[in-house]
Amino acid sequence: MAARIGNMGGRVVAALNKLSPKDFNSQSDPMLSVLLADPAVACVVSLDSRGRVLAAAPAVIGCKGAVADSKLELPLSVIPGATLTVKYNLTEIERRTTKLQNYAETSLLLGLLLATIASWIVFQRVVTGPVDALLKAIAKSQHSDVPAKVEKIPDNELGEVIQAFNQMQVMLSEERHRISIAQKELYRQSRTDFLTGLPNRLGFEEHLQQRTGKPKTGMYGSALLFIDLDHFKNVNDNFGHEAGDELLRLASERLSNSISRHVVLARLGGDEFAMVLNDLRTESEAVSVGRQLLSVLGEPFHLKSGLARIGASIGIARFDPNQPVACSLELADKAMYLSKKSGRNSVSVYGLNQIIVDSAA
Repeated sequence: MAARIGNMGGRVVAALNKLSPKDFNSQSDPMLSVLLADPAVACVVSLDSRGRVLAAAPAVIGCKGAVADSKLELPLSVIPGATLTVKYNLTEIERRTTKLQNYAETSLLLGLLLATIASWIVFQRVVTGPVDALLKAIAKSQHSDVPAKVEKIPDNELGEVIQAFNQMQVMLSEERHRISIAQKELYRQSRTDFLTGLPNRLGFEEHLQQRTGKPKTGMYGSALLFIDLDHFKNVNDNFGHEAGDELLRLASERLSNSISRHVVLARLGGDEFAMVLNDLRTESEAVSVGRQLLSVLGEPFHLKSGLARIGASIGIARFDPNQPVACSLELADKAMYLSKKSGRNSVSVYGLNQIIVDSAA
């Protein structure tokens, strides 16, 4: 189902991108309504870079009050920074499958009842065994996700019914498998930044949550690094949002190549990145990594539209596995903002209820 909605969403995005910005305002709502033809889709909305609604389906209300357990986000090039969000329900396809299974099994039971009555009179001994096996398979399929099949199929009319039942079980098993794959892919997408391929804020916070309550490793333990790109807005203003996206991808590659593969790096949103360093002996090791990242990000970026230079403000806080994740995130965030206030392109460390700026960075 995710592939189906993704395909339709991609076609709608392609059609919208062919519009001029002027025509977008008048023609986007009807085009978004095409996606509502799929019963699994709850709503569709396009947002600009500031989160303001540009178009919606249903019209006016958009996704306000909509109930959905999954969503798909696609970028729109017709308006820089705009995105198309489709909210839909995986449970819709599961409800259909359950309804189909109940209908098929009910019809099968009625047909089986008629066949049993007729066969009992003429072929009592021949029919009794297959009927019992079929009834057991039906009961098993109703109380288990594992498909139940009848192994011995008689060469008569009842055998045709049993073959139909076995085929239905195969179809239901394949449908469950497709649903399981779609659910796993949607889970991955919801925790991945579509631009850089890194974990997003939700994926990063879930990783930290998994470490909560576990004993620290190393004398110092783990450290959180908040990385905010300096002068990124200038890139968007001078070269455009496509160049800004290109720089974010290049910056994520530089950060990834500068750290161990065991370090978790994430893009929290906008021009903010975060990482968690483990097995540290001292606080200075985290500061050393921060200095290295400043050096890497300080090198010029060769974009398609020109040469761009940025810097970074980095905040470091010790990750305490015995405290809520939000506490450690807040401390690293505070340290990062002090780096910005201190002239940018520096590393600040939050420790012992105070923040120390590493001016040597």
